[in-house]
Amino acid sequence: MSPRISNRQLGEIEMRITEVERRILKTLLFFKLLKTDQLRRMFFADGHASLQASKTHTTKILRRLKAYGLIDHLAQQYILGCYGPQQLIWHLTEAGYRLLTLDTEPEDKRRRFVEPTTSSVRHTIAVAECHLQFSEICKAEKQLSINRMEMEPDCWRVYQKDGKTISLRPDLYAETLCGEYRDRWFIEMDLDTESTHVVIEKCRRYHQYYLTNKEQLATGKFPVVMWIVPSERRKQNIVSAIKQTFGDRYVHMFIVITPERLHDILLNGVKKEDLC
Repeated sequence: MSPRISNRQLGEIEMRITEVERRILKTLLFFKLLKTDQLRRMFFADGHASLQASKTHTTKILRRLKAYGLIDHLAQQYILGCYGPQQLIWHLTEAGYRLLTLDTEPEDKRRRFVEPTTSSVRHTIAVAECHLQFSEICKAEKQLSINRMEMEPDCWRVYQKDGKTISLRPDLYAETLCGEYRDRWFIEMDLDTESTHVVIEKCRRYHQYYLTNKEQLATGKFPVVMWIVPSERRKQNIVSAIKQTFGDRYVHMFIVITPERLHDILLNGVKKEDLC
């Protein structure tokens, strides 16, 4: 176990770190876990002579922050399927959290890091990747911009059903602007780890929430529910399950895509035939 860093030592470290390094710490606080290359794309994608130079600079900065005791990587690397090859996965240490919250957190509040489960790691990385891809796509396409992007729990919704309060928990909520058009999205990151029954039960909750009319009154339009899945096989299974469950009796509010289709969907919108 690493020795605890005192507040005096943190104050000295705070004087040494750069503004970019502070932003990296805040980003890790926000996302909880990020791969090395995700951090590179967020902070060091531009301004280097080559991709290798960008990777080298990223590694140098992360090692520096690790040497300060502000960040660390998980004990093992993970195979993340379509969300990238094995890489180090970084997180804030207790000292990193304390550095960011020295002026706001009472001394007795500690955020000790607990090694997450494999499924939690994969899901957290996938959600961060989706958030990052939204930003990259909107940066690449001048007519596209992000008006709003919320992660859990900020994107969660509650509604009443049969006298009970039910929580609807999307992974992300996004609003994108393309010219004069505004698109709204509830996003579910599927890793093919849950049964289609679990997926359908969540789809039922979206439909129940739709019937409350709460979202429509607040924003004028119910968001498209976008399931992002890792393979065409998984896509077909979920599409078939949705159609068998809902048929034509309900509003078509779901779209199921693989990650490579995200760019086209954001840029060109959802066609009627894409919805299920």
